[in-house]
Amino acid sequence: MLHNGACPDIRVDPQTFARDFDRLPFGYEHDLSGLDLLAFEALRALAELPDGRKLALLGLMAELGPDTGSEHQRTARLAETLGIEVVGYQTPLYGSRFVSSTDDAVALLLQLGPGDAALVKGSRVARLEDVVQRHSEAMA
Repeated sequence: MLHNGACPDIRVDPQTFARDFDRLPFGYEHDLSGLDLLAFEALRALAELPDGRKLALLGLMAELGPDTGSEHQRTARLAETLGIEVVGYQTPLYGSRFVSSTDDAVALLLQLGPGDAALVKGSRVARLEDVVQRHSEAMA
């Protein structure tokens, strides 16, 4: 996650996840049983940041298996319920808004201003570390 130039460490503890499950916004009725715990925790952490634009740049989550389409869409719905703007990286699985290149992703992240935050997440096959590296170089 990028927030004011810092990358906070986000780790998921399943016991904490279960205990804090009730922190979803009122009225959120989606079943989260199969949702990637790290994705949920990261989205929740992003949503809890102070006011400002909140962006989730999400790549393919290859570990989701045969239900990958519906699981990506469910992740996008959760993010949107939490007030987070979702942009897919090299995949339309999250919805109609996606960027198709590293350059486009970096340009999107460079639009963020003070107080804005972005979550950059996907499986290693998505190579989002390239986006973060290029963004860091552009900010230097």
